Amino acid sequence: MIFPLPVSTLILSPILAVCFYIVLSAFSMMLDRRMKNRKVYDCTVGFLSRYSYPVFLVHHVTIQKMLTLFSGREMSYTASILYFFVTLAVICVLAFGLAKLSNLVTGGRFSVTKSLKKH
Repeated sequence: MIFPLPVSTLILSPILAVCFYIVLSAFSMMLDRRMKNRKVYDCTVGFLSRYSYPVFLVHHVTIQKMLTLFSGREMSYTASILYFFVTLAVICVLAFGLAKLSNLVTGGRFSVTKSLKKH
């Protein structure tokens, strides 16, 4: 931290997360108004929307399970970087599978890309 705040990190973390979300939302609205190539924007937003919730659902469990594999071991800087990318890949694969499973179960009725194509 740049300067210490007299607030517990249990309270500060959610506050910072909300602030970050608000900034990203404002940036998104600004980008939406200035976007010239709508198709690229819709594809990007559609992709992020389609996979953000599955990533949200699986990332904590995946990280927790992967960390138990290396509990109590020291890792070099290179091994830590490799571990990060392996964990990221596992999260992506699980999120992709969860999104596909959700599409199979719901018959694609709740697909974000369908709602984006209507506009």
